[in-house]
Amino acid sequence: MTFFAGRYAFLRKLQEKNTNVHKQIWLVKDPNENNELVLKSSVNQADAKAEYEIMKQLDHSNIVKVLDGITFTHGGCEYFGITMKFMKNGDLDNFIDSKRNKQPIFWSENDALRLIAQLIAGMSYLHQKEIVHRDIKPSNIFLGAENELVIGDFGISDTMETTRMTRIVGTDHFLPPEVIEEDEEECLSFARDIWSCGVVIYMISYLKHPFTVSSRMRTMMNICEAKIHENESRFEKCDDLINLCLQKEPENRVANGSFLSKNRNIENLIYQLDHGIPPSEISFSDNIFNVVQAVNAKLLQEIKAKNEKIRELELKKTELADSKQAHEKTRQDLHQIKSANTLAGQLNGLERKRKFRATAENINPENGNVTSKIEGIESISKIRTHGEEEMVTCKYVATGGYIRWNIEFLE
Repeated sequence: MTFFAGRYAFLRKLQEKNTNVHKQIWLVKDPNENNELVLKSSVNQADAKAEYEIMKQLDHSNIVKVLDGITFTHGGCEYFGITMKFMKNGDLDNFIDSKRNKQPIFWSENDALRLIAQLIAGMSYLHQKEIVHRDIKPSNIFLGAENELVIGDFGISDTMETTRMTRIVGTDHFLPPEVIEEDEEECLSFARDIWSCGVVIYMISYLKHPFTVSSRMRTMMNICEAKIHENESRFEKCDDLINLCLQKEPENRVANGSFLSKNRNIENLIYQLDHGIPPSEISFSDNIFNVVQAVNAKLLQEIKAKNEKIRELELKKTELADSKQAHEKTRQDLHQIKSANTLAGQLNGLERKRKFRATAENINPENGNVTSKIEGIESISKIRTHGEEEMVTCKYVATGGYIRWNIEFLE
C-alpha cells in the first residue's frame, strides 16, 4: 500500500536508523513531475515552517533547492514537511568515509578544491543574504551525481537582522572555541560559520577531522586551543584557506564567506563555477587569462547551443503553421464532402417537385408575329442521378416559322 503526503508518494526512509518519529526524512516521488525528492518533516511545525521560510528565499547552485512546504498526517502524527531536490550521492560525511576507507587513497589537492570551491561559494551566498547557517558539517552537505555540492539543513539557521545573543545549538565537534567556552548563550555572528567551514575544508582535504581524538575531553581541549592535527602530506592552497578559518579568536578569522571567496587560491575556481563551468571541468591555472578563456569558450558553447535550439523551435513553428494550414484545408474539404453527402442523402429516394408556368408561342417567319399561343401551369416530378431533364413538345402550325418558349418558375 502506498502512502501519500499531499501529492507526494512515500518510497522509503532515508535515515533507516532514525527512531525519532517527530523528525523524519523520506524519499518521495512527485507523480506530476515523475521525479524523486527528499521530504524533510517535523512534528514541531513552528520550527519547520521557520526553516522553510528561510530556504524558500534562497536560489543558488550550491544551496539545496527547496520546492514545496506541506502539512500532512502520517502514523498518527501531524507533520510539516519540506520537499527539496534529491542529491543522489548522499552526504559529504559518507563520501569522506568512503574515500578514507578505500586503499590506496587516490585524493589530490585539486580533487579537494573542486568541493571546497563549491562549499565556499554557497556560504558566501548565504552571508550576502545575511543568513548564518550555524550547523555547517559534512552530514549537512550533499553531493549530486557529478559531485556537485549543496549546503542543506537550515533547521537552526538564523538571520543577521541585528547582533544579539542567542541560545547555543549545534554539533560539538564543529563548534568554535568561543561557543564551547560559553555557558548558555552565544553572540550570533558569521565567525561561527567561518570556523565550521574551516573544519569541513580540513576534512575534505585530509579526509579526517582536524581536532578529534579518542577522548571527548581532549577533543574539546584541542578545539578550544585551536590545536590542529599535523599531516605528513600537505595541500598548500587548502592549508591557506584552513588557516584563514581556524583561528582561536573570532576577530582573527576571515570576516565572512564573501571575503573567503576572494582568496587568491579559490577566486578563479568560484569565478568559473559562477559562469556555469561544471566542477569536473574547472581549470586550476593561476593565469587569469587562461581562466577567462575557458569561461568564454563555455559561454560561446552555450550561445551556440541556444541558437541551435532557437532554430529548431523556429523550424517546428513553421512546420506547425504549415500543418495547421493543411489541417484547415482538409477540414474545409471534409466539410464540403460532408455537406455534399448530406444533401445527396436528403435527395436520395425523395421526389422533388418544381411548379412553373410555361408559354409556347408560334412565330410567323415573315413578320415575327405570334400566330398562336399556348400557356398554362404544369407540375414536373423528376429524379435524375445527374440532374433533371424534361422534354416538352408543341405542335408547329406555321410553315417556315419557329416556336418560342417562355418558362417562369413559381416555387
